[in-house]
Amino acid sequence: MKSFAAGTPMFGVYSLTGWVYCAVAETTASWWAGDEFVCYEDIDGDGRFESAMLSGAPFLGVPLFVFELGERRALAEPAPYTVISGAEGPSVEFALVATVQTRRLPGMLAEAPPVTMVTVKGGFRASADPGGVGRAADPPTTPIAGWADTVVLGPERPNRIHVLGAELEILGLGEDNAVRYRVISSAPAQVERIAMSVTRSTTYTPIFIPG
Repeated sequence: MKSFAAGTPMFGVYSLTGWVYCAVAETTASWWAGDEFVCYEDIDGDGRFESAMLSGAPFLGVPLFVFELGERRALAEPAPYTVISGAEGPSVEFALVATVQTRRLPGMLAEAPPVTMVTVKGGFRASADPGGVGRAADPPTTPIAGWADTVVLGPERPNRIHVLGAELEILGLGEDNAVRYRVISSAPAQVERIAMSVTRSTTYTPIFIPG
């Protein structure tokens, strides 16, 4: 079983059986494999971990993003732990990505010029080297559904966008549609829990037997 040093800050992952706490194992990174998580579980809530799970590499290269906990294994001896505040624990950066669209909106008059819209999407900043394979992350941000805002550019009103608690003003577009903006208020530190689910479906194809 891989491990990490005593005193390493851990982060919580909510599972079907309750909270488990994870940290990155001591590095085993190489040109074909990256670091992996080890997650621990306090099954009876007595302040000691009784089992551990090797949980794979960060999902999509995003730090603190555990996709599958892995097989539960009992520890030889329970390991005590101390609860700290969220502010003291490990964290991952949010990132904002802007996209520009110029198109005609439904119901617009034929002679009206198309409008330009700027959409800012929020997500988690991915690792620069997911999986230790020596290449840049693509894309550099893992977007999260619902963390987005769109504004139609126009001189008649402030072009304000609100994402992740941050407020931005879109000032205009530069060369190659580069977005010029100013930060009115930055995003505060916050705790987000992202739930993932897998949906399986079965498709039946009718077979016709000639009579």
